[in-house]
Amino acid sequence: MALPACFSLVIAFGAFYWKKKQPNLTRTVENIQINEEDNEISMLQEKEREFQEV
Repeated sequence: MALPACFSLVIAFGAFYWKKKQPNLTRTVENIQINEEDNEISMLQEKEREFQEV
């Protein structure tokens, strides 16, 4: 009876620790996606300028 309780406690602490670490990873992924979108936008703006110059 005590063994499953200890096991679930370990899992709960592990999940809590993982949850605390997780937001940093998701922020990093979001920042990468935002940078890629910014790069695409600036490339499109450059192409638009080149097109207007011609």
